[in-house]
Amino acid sequence: GPKPFRSLDHWFQDPSFKKFVVDTWQEMSIHGWGAYVLKEKFKILKGKLREWNYNKFEDPMSSQKRIVKLQNQFWEATIRNESILAQKSRVSWLKEGDMKTKFFHLMINWRRRKNELKGLYINGVWSDEPKVVKAHVKDFFQQRFQEQCQPRPVLDGVRFKVLSSEQNELLIAPFTEVEIRSAVWECGCMYKILSKVLANRLKCVLPSVIDERQSAFIGEEFGPKRGLRQGDPLSPFLFTVVAEGLTGLMREAVSQNSFCGVKVGSQQVPISIIQYADDTMFIGEANLQNVMAIKSMMRCFEMVSGLKVNFCKSKFGAMGIDSGLAEGYAHLLNCTLLSFPFTYLGIPIGANPRKKDTWRPIVIKIQKKLSSWKCKVLSMVGRVCLLNSVLTSLPLLFLSFFRMSASVSKEIVSLQRNFLWGCKEDQRKICWISWDRVTLPKNMGGLGVKNITRFNMALLAKWRWSLFHQNDSLWARVLYSRYGGGTNLCAQSSSRRDSIWWRDLLMVCGGLEQDNWFERKFKWRIGSGSRARFWLDNWTGPICLASVFPRLFTISEQQNHFIQDMGSWTDNSWAWQLQWRRERAEQVDSWWWLGEPSKTYTVRSTYSAITSEAVVGSNNGAPNIIWSIPAPPKAKKFSWRMMSKGLPTVDNLASRSIVISDNDALCVFCKHDIETDYHLFCTCPVVDKVWKVCLSWINCHAPLPRCILEHFNFIPGPIHQNVQVEYWCIVWLVTTWTVWRTRNLCRFNDSSFCLDSLVKEIQVHSWRWLSSFTKTFRYTFTQWCCNPGLCICRLGA
Repeated sequence: GPKPFRSLDHWFQDPSFKKFVVDTWQEMSIHGWGAYVLKEKFKILKGKLREWNYNKFEDPMSSQKRIVKLQNQFWEATIRNESILAQKSRVSWLKEGDMKTKFFHLMINWRRRKNELKGLYINGVWSDEPKVVKAHVKDFFQQRFQEQCQPRPVLDGVRFKVLSSEQNELLIAPFTEVEIRSAVWECGCMYKILSKVLANRLKCVLPSVIDERQSAFIGEEFGPKRGLRQGDPLSPFLFTVVAEGLTGLMREAVSQNSFCGVKVGSQQVPISIIQYADDTMFIGEANLQNVMAIKSMMRCFEMVSGLKVNFCKSKFGAMGIDSGLAEGYAHLLNCTLLSFPFTYLGIPIGANPRKKDTWRPIVIKIQKKLSSWKCKVLSMVGRVCLLNSVLTSLPLLFLSFFRMSASVSKEIVSLQRNFLWGCKEDQRKICWISWDRVTLPKNMGGLGVKNITRFNMALLAKWRWSLFHQNDSLWARVLYSRYGGGTNLCAQSSSRRDSIWWRDLLMVCGGLEQDNWFERKFKWRIGSGSRARFWLDNWTGPICLASVFPRLFTISEQQNHFIQDMGSWTDNSWAWQLQWRRERAEQVDSWWWLGEPSKTYTVRSTYSAITSEAVVGSNNGAPNIIWSIPAPPKAKKFSWRMMSKGLPTVDNLASRSIVISDNDALCVFCKHDIETDYHLFCTCPVVDKVWKVCLSWINCHAPLPRCILEHFNFIPGPIHQNVQVEYWCIVWLVTTWTVWRTRNLCRFNDSSFCLDSLVKEIQVHSWRWLSSFTKTFRYTFTQWCCNPGLCICRLGA
């Protein structure tokens, strides 16, 4: 195909580039609608830039020969040439290959995602001509996704919620600059800008017209529907409006006693239909009248909306009636019989979450995702990224709803641990660092892999936060009616009649675990005083008044009263027994989450809080600064293993009962002392020469410490500023990483040690890393080799 247009980085360094682009853009005169004009201007500009690049810049190599005597121009041409080569080379893998980026995941799944269409049989004749195949595919799907216009009935007799006049004005108001800018920033395609602006307006008024039984606030993209364009930001909202027609039919059926739903709990909360996007569940008494009402409503909805109900995928389930009668009802609805437990929106309804069989599908998915072939082709950095990606995607729904048992957690951790250390199905490898340290955050000396048990607790704790802040929603009213109590789960007591899910939720969110950690992480924000209890809630500080004044609480007759019931506002003062001066606010009492600046609950801050409390005083591993060094992730992971004593040195192998001969136990460099990480990187005489050469290379001759951590924290004399320290850390990382690679070559490949070759490798890798990860580094390899200390000092300045 044609050579794609490429914007070269060195263009932006040329002073005439901006003027050329502006002049070319202003000279173009194209008429038409806005998006077409923009597209055509970009097309013309690309051609002009190709001509400008051809006429402006000569071959960089020939430029170097021509201006070799002029030192300043020579450096400019060299930098330009290196910029082009870096952009065309594999520098993207150096920067993104081991990171959790789109590039990384594409490299993993490229075989599975490759789905090339070689050709088609068209009218029985094989055709592989691209134009013919494209035309046939386009014609096929155009016929497939269109509908013949025909008259349809309307829902005139169904009552729906309507918008207020203010909401109508909001929808038809002229677009503002802020709305347009927000839509442009959120869209990846200019053809979706108008739809995005309308969608942003529509989502503000949808809660006023959509029934609460539609629990999906649409943020994702749905499959293509006739009349709705896939990927269009407005399409999900339009589908929600269409689905409201089915909810309206159900409201009318219930009001006319044509359909009898169920009433939950002591407060008799009525439920007849639950919708999430295009997944709908009818809930009611198992009788013939309800079955016929469902069939009538579905047929009416089909005729009105044009959407077709797939009865082959629909199922009918009933409890407490004869199986033959249930099969008859299912046959009447042209669907199959539902067996319990069943899956709805990915959650097994009616299953026991404490049984391993309930979690078996999740364990199998994780096992497939962490397959052995990926373990072979991925570095340790890639495995860490994949571990976090799998943990935050596959079991997320289960972890947000069910409490994971210890046996399931142990099995998943075993899969994670084996994948991290490269274990295969038929063999095991050494786990060099304990899993507790691996799952610590990076700022606490860990690797940042999530602890699945703590992650499960953080996700489940969100139920308590949501139950307080969404107490008027349908699901919250159902829980209050079924299990009783108010908004504070900590005050609830479980009963054997309660469901397993509710008892597990009380165990995690009610403070029965982790020494009531949840209570210490939020603070009351007092408004009207109608929701916070005076004695039992910690609204005055970290401890409730009942604990601060236990004797007063004992003799009080208002132990469960709210703040607003403890006094009255008279003569511009609040009268109660405590001398407390604050006006009664109009807003409702709410919670503030102390772990976030926004005061709102987040799973990430909760997970960090649980981890911090569980591992207090255990930060004795790698310093947090290594993760901010602009270097490849594999080098930073190597430094983490080295400082965590997780490298396969001779002493670490011996501590794990691996027998090594006396000759193999000696250091491969000096052939004198037993190999340890301390000796290999600090005290070995041969490696000490390497450090002295590196220090001399950057114009520093100070002695280095003999401890690995102190060795890393050592700052050479000429280096003072933070930026300079960062660049010195890169040199330190490169040196230790190169020493380890050389050690492996000498031990396993019988290579010989050469000081000059090792130093040259340090120079090459340090320059590559600085050039790839540091935008301000503009020095050539020759400049870097000649005087790296000067380059570092200039960068700091």
